[in-house]
Amino acid sequence: MKTQLGIVILIVVCVGLVIALIVGKKQADTQRKKDADTILNFSNQLTTASASIDELRQINLALTNDLDATRQALVTFSNQYVSTSALLSNTKTTLETVQDQNVDLKAQNQMLDQRASGMSNTIANLSAQITETQIKLVKSETNNAFLQDGLKQQMAKRAELERRFHIRPSGDNLSVEVSSEGSVKIVPTPTNMPASANSLYP
Repeated sequence: MKTQLGIVILIVVCVGLVIALIVGKKQADTQRKKDADTILNFSNQLTTASASIDELRQINLALTNDLDATRQALVTFSNQYVSTSALLSNTKTTLETVQDQNVDLKAQNQMLDQRASGMSNTIANLSAQITETQIKLVKSETNNAFLQDGLKQQMAKRAELERRFHIRPSGDNLSVEVSSEGSVKIVPTPTNMPASANSLYP
């Protein structure tokens, strides 16, 4: 009896061990599958993270290049700013010089305008004097022509009278001067010079 009971107990223990083994194996398989899924998930996440890291590295490299380009552009802009500031300073100096020259030119123009006005007045006065002189000259020529004709007639009458009375003409050595006012003056002519009784000295 005791032997049979021990065999039954052994069989029950063996069955329990088999059941436990089967359950443990099943749990181990389940856990292994779960661990494999977890490992696969972690592997996928690692791959994704690696791709993201590579992408971030590319972005970081692009940003670094952009930063270098921005720094270079900033240096170029700074140099251009310095050049522009110097150019503006030179332009301001040149503008001030031009303004000073403009003031001088305005003063010179005013002086020239005054001189031109004075010259215009002088020219107008000279024109008036020339016109007056021309008028006087025309009158003088008219008076001279009239006096010359009258003198010729008087000398012709005197010559005719002297011829009638057989008197030698004594006026062969006379000359006539007519002034600008129209007055007549008879002056003797030297004997060693030819007589010019009809000559006029206006």
